[in-house]
Amino acid sequence: MQFVDLKKTDKVDWQASLTKFIKKEDVKDAYESHKDAAEKLNSLRRDIQVATERNEPLARLYMKYYHTLTHIDQRFPVNEDNIKIPFVWYDAFRNKQKITMYRIGFEKACVLYNLGAIYSVLGAHQNLTTMDGLKEACRFFQIAAGFFAKL
Repeated sequence: MQFVDLKKTDKVDWQASLTKFIKKEDVKDAYESHKDAAEKLNSLRRDIQVATERNEPLARLYMKYYHTLTHIDQRFPVNEDNIKIPFVWYDAFRNKQKITMYRIGFEKACVLYNLGAIYSVLGAHQNLTTMDGLKEACRFFQIAAGFFAKL
């Protein structure tokens, strides 16, 4: 059965970019409180980048990262004019073609795409000869469709 392949990505250094912005804004207390959070964000992003298994634990990691991005988007101006973080993602169908953008919305869109792709893989790998397998495949494909629709 067919499924949608995931986009690949390059490393992102959240910590350096956020630290630079916070120091520039001269908010000393904010630096210490955000240092650990930025470190955790780097770790989460790295876990997503190097993951090889396409399974529900990976989908949970992507969801956690997506929710974190949503919170960051509300608090920090991540774009080409303020906190300039290069988000590099490769086309899922032409792996050599990469796109770099500095907007957090692009990062969120690629994460949503990969969530849809993960659930399409899960749906495609179900046993379609049983009723339970068919139901599970339908459930996974519906979840995938939801993520693609959100794009």
